Amino acid sequence: NPGVIKLLKPRFGAASKSVFDVAVETDNDASCRFSLDNNFEYEFMEPFTNTSGTIHTIQGFSKIASGDTSMHKINVRCRDQKGITFKSFDINVDPTAPQLKSAFAFPNPIIEKPFTTALAVESDEPAICKFSSRSKEFDKMEGKFEGFDDGNFRLINKQPLTVENESSHTYFIACENRAELISDVKEVQVKV
Repeated sequence: NPGVIKLLKPRFGAASKSVFDVAVETDNDASCRFSLDNNFEYEFMEPFTNTSGTIHTIQGFSKIASGDTSMHKINVRCRDQKGITFKSFDINVDPTAPQLKSAFAFPNPIIEKPFTTALAVESDEPAICKFSSRSKEFDKMEGKFEGFDDGNFRLINKQPLTVENESSHTYFIACENRAELISDVKEVQVKV
């Protein structure tokens, strides 16, 4: 059975700057090579900066021109004792944080028990989102929208929510794009 090649960096296939590190992981000790967009045989590909064992890195990858935000393919071939494994990854540079177009709760106000509503947020590019009633810092937000843990990037993110008591509740919402850049925070008031 062929070996497995996984992309570690950039984590979601997008970098925030045009010079960035690339890292892949193999399930066996291997020697890996790469090419951008062109799919060459192993012999004609460039070696990773460090390639031994199971972690393979390219330091300061700079083959995507500054200002180019289009999608590219980084083709990877790794040779181990069983042969050569091929994997292609979509990769791009996205230097801008996502913009949140709108954030709201529906229904709002909540008029009957159980006090359930859904938070919704729309962004200008696919994103994964979090929310909190306490923190405006993305890393400290305790609530996650659907798809966050699966890395399921969407333009519209929703999350059902049950509110404990009758009063006004404020939620802070922020989203992150594939380049791991974080949006400004939007506030949503939910009245019960």
